[in-house]
Amino acid sequence: MTVKAVLWKFFTLKNGTSNVKIYAYQNSRYVYLKTDIHVAPEQWDEERGEVKKTHPQYKMINAAIQRKIVEISNHFYSGGDLNGLLRKKSPQSGSLLVFAQNFINEIEKGLHEIKPSTNKKHKGALSRLRMYCRNNDLEDFAFEDVTLEFYYRYSEF
Repeated sequence: MTVKAVLWKFFTLKNGTSNVKIYAYQNSRYVYLKTDIHVAPEQWDEERGEVKKTHPQYKMINAAIQRKIVEISNHFYSGGDLNGLLRKKSPQSGSLLVFAQNFINEIEKGLHEIKPSTNKKHKGALSRLRMYCRNNDLEDFAFEDVTLEFYYRYSEF
């Protein structure tokens, strides 16, 4: 079992930063888990797997990275595996509405290479889906609720 932080330099945001991912390896399988942390490549120490001291918030960022590493390590030490790690979800992680809103927020933060006109269309689709939920007395809408029957009812809406 190996758990460490790596800078994902394969995709760089417009501001020149890259995502810090947590690499988890167990039983000849591995996965890279996304974090909310982004740093510039020149502020990343590859050997130590942490933000360099030249970064103004290096202590706070390194602490957040270590918390994530400890959380994943504890999962493995308590008998968990990679599949269980990937299945860990927030209580609303199956919500299509929450997912869409989070995606729109990420676009607005510049975390995705999506044009503002496309994001406007995403906002319109989310608004229409929320209207559909209100008109059909649905509190939330999950990914598994997207069925052919839903498609026909939503198309008529």
